[in-house]
Amino acid sequence: MKQMKTGYVWAAYLIFIQFLLTGLLIQVSQATRFAGVHPGDSSEYFATLSGNMSNMYLQFEYAKVIVLGVSGLEITFKAHALNGSVWTNTTYVHNLETGENGSLFFIAANLTAGDLIFPSAPFHPGTFTFVGATINETIYRDYPGGPIEVNHWNVVISYSKQEANFTDVANVYWEKSTGRLIELSWFSDVKAESAYAWGEMSMIIPELNVVIFLPLFMTITLFVAILRRNIQRELNRS
Repeated sequence: MKQMKTGYVWAAYLIFIQFLLTGLLIQVSQATRFAGVHPGDSSEYFATLSGNMSNMYLQFEYAKVIVLGVSGLEITFKAHALNGSVWTNTTYVHNLETGENGSLFFIAANLTAGDLIFPSAPFHPGTFTFVGATINETIYRDYPGGPIEVNHWNVVISYSKQEANFTDVANVYWEKSTGRLIELSWFSDVKAESAYAWGEMSMIIPELNVVIFLPLFMTITLFVAILRRNIQRELNRS
């Protein structure tokens, strides 16, 4: 019974990760939206992770996100990542209206307090959503290179799926002028009848020398294909 419950926890956790990281967010906004990044822009993330999961995701070490092109509200970017001894190189097309295919790496530029983040995201019943999520505040935060104006989003989320209960606590900061991810703290846990799992991640953007805390699932944007295989494997085991 415990093995079966654990299988449900991992399957539910992986499904949640995949859903969040493909950017299926539900929001409405009246702000004029445009991309603030340009081809060639890049951000590097060095990572250390913690959690009670002894699997490949805890080996994530490094990612570099490079903007390849911008067309209207679509940003094409490449994510180059090192996970243990495995390098991945994946290209995404991220839509700033729907939030699809880019997760939280980019939002529209020059949003401000009260603006909702992805105004045209599709609704998927029975899955994780960000219905009504808004920019909480627009503030300046001090970094070693100087203050940066950022958009801050804070959220505490609790919901149930596949016999498991999820709780997530997050603080996300995007650079206002560009919409790129600057800083994020996220802790996530999932509980079932006889199993408990949690994940947390710390990352550093070298040019800012900023420590960024990300949930384990934030990193798996780079491994969607692997996630799908793991989801099916865990469901089969249960």
